[in-house]
Amino acid sequence: MQRGIDRYTPYLFVLPALVVFVLFVLYPALDNFRYSFFDWRGFGPMEWVGWANYERALGSDGIFHLAFRNNILYFLGTIGSEVAFGLMIAFLLSKPLPLFSGLRVLFFTPMVLSMTIIGILWSYIYHPQIGLINSLLAAVGQQDAARAWLGDPQTIIAAVVITSGWTYGGFFMLLFYAGIKRIPAALAEAARLDGASEWKIFTLVTFPLLRPILVIALLLCWTGSFKAFNLFWVMTGEGGGPYHSGEIVATWIMKQAFQFSRMGYGAALAVIMTIVVVVSSTAYLLYSNRQRLEY
Repeated sequence: MQRGIDRYTPYLFVLPALVVFVLFVLYPALDNFRYSFFDWRGFGPMEWVGWANYERALGSDGIFHLAFRNNILYFLGTIGSEVAFGLMIAFLLSKPLPLFSGLRVLFFTPMVLSMTIIGILWSYIYHPQIGLINSLLAAVGQQDAARAWLGDPQTIIAAVVITSGWTYGGFFMLLFYAGIKRIPAALAEAARLDGASEWKIFTLVTFPLLRPILVIALLLCWTGSFKAFNLFWVMTGEGGGPYHSGEIVATWIMKQAFQFSRMGYGAALAVIMTIVVVVSSTAYLLYSNRQRLEY
């Protein structure tokens, strides 16, 4: 009897988490998929429209296509502003110097701030009249380079990318810093004895051994680029900017579902985004694992 109870004990520990997952993740996701086949305003009767919402999203909704492109641009930008920046800072701060521990804390500090506060702060930094950037340009005689950074379709995505890098660069710094500290110091010392420069040590010793962490960092950037909402909503005037140049998929879904009361269409957009993220992330992980095994 005791042996039978012991066999089910692990499942009892998992049961609370499973119940929470089913009630608050799986059921809402399936219900959202059901809504995507209806024309519904969020209240009142629902009208069955079949695949019409998906056909509209993939066919005639040019703003959704622009928002998806902006998500891709944002992802590519965060590779540099978050991952590459975090890797560079982690390598520099991995040296055993006394002040570097304080700098690591300083770089990580933005992560503890509210994203809404960060968005408001950087909106003032980019402000065309009183912003810090244009004031610095004016101070060095480069007034012609000043512009409305969040009001220019050419710079709005880059402006948010820089803000995102300032916010999350410290997080990726800690990831890579932990990975660097796990690399045996003897490998770098052996390379120095062979006459390798610090750059050679980084490219030929440190970076290849950080590949598993790099795989996770890129995956976090990819999924995070589609989860981004707060910064765009606050910094680009409710997530749009001029001519929707700052629109991303998350803000467009929010507008369709809650501002325009098109719950069914918003649900269809959410389903499409979920499928894209899940399929691409799974393919990326499978490819990375295959490369690791071959390596």
